[in-house]
Amino acid sequence: MITWTEASTEVINIVEDLIKKHHPHLEEARFGLMFRSEASISQGRKVIAKTAKVSEKDKVWKDFDFEIWISQLDFEAMTTHQRTALIDHELCHCWGDPSNGWKMRTHDIEEFCIIVERYGLWNRSLILAGETVAYAAQLELPHVRKPRSGSVRSLSQEELSRINDNPVEPDPQPEQPATEPFPDLDPTQPNEVPPAPEPPADPVDDLLKDLDLDYDSLGDKDPF
Repeated sequence: MITWTEASTEVINIVEDLIKKHHPHLEEARFGLMFRSEASISQGRKVIAKTAKVSEKDKVWKDFDFEIWISQLDFEAMTTHQRTALIDHELCHCWGDPSNGWKMRTHDIEEFCIIVERYGLWNRSLILAGETVAYAAQLELPHVRKPRSGSVRSLSQEELSRINDNPVEPDPQPEQPATEPFPDLDPTQPNEVPPAPEPPADPVDDLLKDLDLDYDSLGDKDPF
């Protein structure tokens, strides 16, 4: 039987820290957080966390703009690094502001792994993603902060009792595709962050080696 419980202080603190560091546009958003006893299954895939925008109808009894649930079983098996990455992933789905309304965002990349294996980084979104993964760099620009009016808290026992007494899961809109940030995660064993795969061989580098040229000598010119 699936049960819903209050999110831990650790979850709340991670959300607060990530909003300050990476999601300042969400400083006025109100978040409701909770644990689900275990992961769900969507389209045959394991889902360990999910974010939804609270509908206007549900705002009659929920004072939130977004609602995030996390599988407690999987969360407790993660490293601190994985927990932060998972919550950061969910916050990336949230967008908007109080004036123009809050919205949900889809992933930057929607592709099958087998297609990448066959054809490589064949479109712009994959190229950008490949560069991001390769360099793992993020530039954080300074900005002026204003007092935050949003909030982050766990759902109360009264709010959770409504969900536990209702067999229908609190998923008002299928706006977020099923995701599995850590598909090989074993909730019964301690897990480390999996190593990044080796990048595919660059044909440009091979060509330059054959020509005995220095890649930097090309300057800003693209050989292709």
